[in-house]
Amino acid sequence: MADFEDPATPSGSSSSGGGQRVRGVTVVKPIVYGNISKTFGKKRESDGHTHEWTVYVKPYGNEDMSNYVKKVQFKLHESYPNANRVVSKPPYEVRATVVQHFGLSLSLVNNNSFSGQRDRMGRIRGAD
Repeated sequence: MADFEDPATPSGSSSSGGGQRVRGVTVVKPIVYGNISKTFGKKRESDGHTHEWTVYVKPYGNEDMSNYVKKVQFKLHESYPNANRVVSKPPYEVRATVVQHFGLSLSLVNNNSFSGQRDRMGRIRGAD
């Protein structure tokens, strides 16, 4: 679940999205984040990688996350070129190849209608 705290704005004030803000209201949106990996069957000779993987963040239901998510930041292992990757529109995902497993962090950055930021930590692991 992702909690998005609405800033302290007087009740009835308009937000940039055209809706009404209410002071102290917390909006809770269920989200799904995870990864899918597929083995190559053997190590690639060029780089030793063993798996192709996709890491993703998506809504629990069929809704437009851009109403409350401005971007998703994926911080991959420092051995990857461009290890800090930002995805600003759906699908919020990154694809690459890996050697078995490594750490990864995800950050959801709220759009201007909400304040705050929620971090999610994950661990990518290829199939054994």
